[in-house]
Amino acid sequence: MRLKTVAFVAGFIFLSIGFIMWIVLIAGGHSGLPLVQMAFLLSGAGFLVYDRVKVAQLERLMGEGICYDARIVNLTRGPAEPVKIIRIGSFRDSYVDCRYINETGNEYCVRSRWFLWDSSDWQGLNAKVYVDRENPEKYAVHIVSKEDIS
Repeated sequence: MRLKTVAFVAGFIFLSIGFIMWIVLIAGGHSGLPLVQMAFLLSGAGFLVYDRVKVAQLERLMGEGICYDARIVNLTRGPAEPVKIIRIGSFRDSYVDCRYINETGNEYCVRSRWFLWDSSDWQGLNAKVYVDRENPEKYAVHIVSKEDIS
């Protein structure tokens, strides 16, 4: 099971709300697509497109980039204030800080994308960092729960 990113979940929720509002509007005998429904549909589609672009970047780097095993050094729950923490049931938005050592012996610290995690125990997570061969500034962090490895 792939860990769900915040963009994916937000896109799914906004798109669902937009479709439900549109169906209710049509069932009520109205035609057209008012601005509120359009805003939800476009926001949801935007989040899903953003998530898909990031997943495609990860997949490209997994195929073409250099892979390093990373050590997770910190799990951060929720963004900095004043943004509200996203919580869905027991899941909260999180990201991890990882350290990896490249082939020349230099140590780098990188941060993952926001994802939803239902535990404060980051010991249950593994990380791999995929770095672009031509531009080491481009990287992607792949987080996998240890349960999914076996």
